[in-house]
Amino acid sequence: MLAGGYGKRIMPLTHYKCKPMLPVANRPALDYTVSRLRAAGVKDITFALGYRPYDVVSFAEGYTDINAEYSAEDEPLGTAGAVRAAADGRDGDFIVCSADTLSDSDIRGLIDAHGRLGGMVTMETAETYDLGAYGEVVRE
Repeated sequence: MLAGGYGKRIMPLTHYKCKPMLPVANRPALDYTVSRLRAAGVKDITFALGYRPYDVVSFAEGYTDINAEYSAEDEPLGTAGAVRAAADGRDGDFIVCSADTLSDSDIRGLIDAHGRLGGMVTMETAETYDLGAYGEVVRE
């Protein structure tokens, strides 16, 4: 789970807490993502950490029903670098998700479709009109 960005667009809120730990309806955003993963049957979660890693570690240590691991960056690696570092030495499939993204996507359905279709990558996308902020996926 990607939980290491600076949250520059929402500073000064992130001066004192990392973005995944900012509250949404009195719960850290990260807690919603962990809850969705647990509901989908995911028990092993590696938190890719960068900015203010202790914020996430101290909160995640309170979970008793997941196996939490941590991949902390010594220097910023970017999204792909953080994923690569967190996945290093692991075999099999894994899910990449952002700790600060609130969604109601069907994670169990994505996992099942990935296994059923046998693809190398299964990616969930959403339609947006602001491509500059998020980029674009083109179907060929």
